[in-house]
Amino acid sequence: MKSMGLQVKSSGIGIVRCLTILLAAMAFGFLTFPGQTAHGASLGSMVGQTYYLKCNLHPDPRNNRLSSVNYQVPGGLLKWGTKVKILKAKKKKVIFQDVETGIEYTYEIHKRTLRATTAAKHLEKILTKDISGLKKHVARLSSTDKEGINEGRALVGMTKAGVLVAIGYPPEFATPNPMKTSKWHYWYNRWGQFFLQFNNKGRLQQIIGHY
Repeated sequence: MKSMGLQVKSSGIGIVRCLTILLAAMAFGFLTFPGQTAHGASLGSMVGQTYYLKCNLHPDPRNNRLSSVNYQVPGGLLKWGTKVKILKAKKKKVIFQDVETGIEYTYEIHKRTLRATTAAKHLEKILTKDISGLKKHVARLSSTDKEGINEGRALVGMTKAGVLVAIGYPPEFATPNPMKTSKWHYWYNRWGQFFLQFNNKGRLQQIIGHY
């Protein structure tokens, strides 16, 4: 009986040790499978899929390039609701095609973005399958919001929801929780920056910097 009790106790210690090792491995990401993000979403599964843009994008008109920094490059506008097909999807670069025009765009995932989130989580902010829900969302926005969305610009008086459709999210590394903060940080190119200041009602009050 004593021998059996000792065996059970030893087994219990072994289970505790195994659980400790398992939890430590999970905490440090050792159990993330190759080709998957930390959240379990495979970028590879997006290839060949079609989506709709949740927001306006501003590609560089010289080379059809975009960045996860969300540069507000003048001269290029890819409108929300555009149907796109993912041709290639890797951690640092996604290539998609405008289904209607056939134009291909290269979407680069910046290293600072990858420090703040995963590529798949980032792409969830700009892509959707639910075009019907997106259209209903935009239809409910204010006239000022719709004006800014049509122009692809942030306008004083717009709501946060309107700005997100008009020019997209500010980069995660600069503004981690935009819905919980009143000041959003954007770039219009690699060197130029500007800020959007919202009032306590969530409406754009001031645009700070060159825009």
